[in-house]
Amino acid sequence: SNANWDCLGRKLSRQSWAIAPKIREVDRYMVSNTGRKLREMHPEVAFWALNGRRPMRFNKKKNEGFDERLLILEKHYPDSVACFENARRAFIKSQVADDDILDALVGAVTAMQSPSLATFPARPVKDEEGLMMEMVFAAGTQEAQ
Repeated sequence: SNANWDCLGRKLSRQSWAIAPKIREVDRYMVSNTGRKLREMHPEVAFWALNGRRPMRFNKKKNEGFDERLLILEKHYPDSVACFENARRAFIKSQVADDDILDALVGAVTAMQSPSLATFPARPVKDEEGLMMEMVFAAGTQEAQ
């Protein structure tokens, strides 16, 4: 988009441009449901937090990365494997990739940490619609033993 180029000196990625309609849909939903507590998270930030604030070692699209993330989820929610398997049976891979299921699962596991959530940035500001511009993650979590 030209606006992105004007503001940041770079174009939106093909992936960002492809999900723009979904972002718009979520924004509309959030604005129309202001009484509900809706928060945004990023899967890799959520995994980082659940992993004792350590980044993942492997790419999420590789077997090692999948195993690494599922192990972290299991430590915080023991039914993670069963949840993953149920989702995998419910959708064909062309509809939902394995890493997309893990991303949704880490969002649910992060939400289970509420009210112990932290944000990026630490002091979020609101956008022009009044929505908090923040990314939540589990606060103070250390890797579960």
